Amino acid sequence: MRIEVAVDARDGVGEGPFWDEQEQALWWVDISGKAVQRWMPGTRERRRWAMPDFPSAVVLRATGGALVAMRDGLYFLDSTSGGLQLFWAIISFANPLAGM
Repeated sequence: MRIEVAVDARDGVGEGPFWDEQEQALWWVDISGKAVQRWMPGTRERRRWAMPDFPSAVVLRATGGALVAMRDGLYFLDSTSGGLQLFWAIISFANPLAGM
């Protein structure tokens, strides 16, 4: 058996890999590196999108691009431009029982 490194990503904390059958691409997040990544083995193309905060997960959208989860909410990622758009903000409420 021959073992070979497919992508020398050197991620701090690489998580949540999944295979996109349509694009023939591997997607994942590097949490501590604040990045979403995609690798296409057929072309050896690797993309890395820098995130403003720690991403915890990425999933593809049926309409194109991806949805990225970060501490403060969910963001649409335009995989062509790298642009982010807030989809849903996480609102932190104070504990109503605090001080009782």
